[in-house]
Amino acid sequence: MRNAFPNPSSDSASADAALDDPSLIALRSGNTELRVAPRIGGSIAAYFETTDAGPVHWMRPATRAALDARNPLQMASFPLLPYCNRIRDARFDFDGQSIDLSGDGNTFAHALHGNAWRRAWRVGKQTATSVELHLEHTPDASIPGDWPFAYQARQIIELIGAPDEAGGGKA
Repeated sequence: MRNAFPNPSSDSASADAALDDPSLIALRSGNTELRVAPRIGGSIAAYFETTDAGPVHWMRPATRAALDARNPLQMASFPLLPYCNRIRDARFDFDGQSIDLSGDGNTFAHALHGNAWRRAWRVGKQTATSVELHLEHTPDASIPGDWPFAYQARQIIELIGAPDEAGGGKA
């Protein structure tokens, strides 16, 4: 038995309307679909299966309001880079130096999930079933709380097979 809900959000009409947003990249494999929001932290905005009864969302879909606000926290999923979870009090010591991440625009008391989820990602190679996203971070000491180390990140988001295809592939 499937553990999913036809319309997990309280405002399903708003969520379904958001699936057609032109800023999203639509991926499809069989009856499985994904919407990617590269401008909103390289997030997944929706992951669902198309059925005769309408979409069955496997993750909470972004709403129109979340897309308009460009709010990664209201997406279905977003990348946690260059670290996940939190850094207590937005401070840590590294190589004898105190690193202060406060003032980075994060509204939480602690530094949370890095900064990649609050940056626009560049779209690279794209097919009907996959997209490659890229982010390059160069530290900027003039920005309060900016992550002090350079890094490059790449996401490859791909749908492989689909439940309606022969052999019962997986998404």
